Amino acid sequence: MISVITTKGTMADNVPERYRELPVDEARRLIVKDLEEQGYLEKVETYSHRVGHCYKCNTVIQPLLRDQWFVSMKPLAKKAVKELEAGEITFYPNAKLKQASEYLKNIRDWNISRQIPWGIPIPAFQNIDEPDDWIFDERVNQEL
Repeated sequence: MISVITTKGTMADNVPERYRELPVDEARRLIVKDLEEQGYLEKVETYSHRVGHCYKCNTVIQPLLRDQWFVSMKPLAKKAVKELEAGEITFYPNAKLKQASEYLKNIRDWNISRQIPWGIPIPAFQNIDEPDDWIFDERVNQEL
């Protein structure tokens, strides 16, 4: 995975030196200016699209490539479907039993990654020297 934006919202060390450590918006403006000055810019146009914004400060959320953690839901759902269809679980209202069963049959894995700054942190930390080594520590400060 090649990522040119850091978790601090600045340009990473793998971009040309002129743009390193600049905030993303500032780097974009400078890149456009540089491309224009060098004759490589064909055009700049405005177009409408949806971008995620922080609900607290309304800044653009930059998509970053990160490892994700998932819980495999199929094994859990399979047992629930079996019990529902066997009548071992009483479902209320009964009219929604088929809908619940179909939902469980088509369930997707659950992403439990906590990569939002205001989320409750998962007390697991990646060893910088060994990326496959994870350290669990419940002494995480959960104050926001």
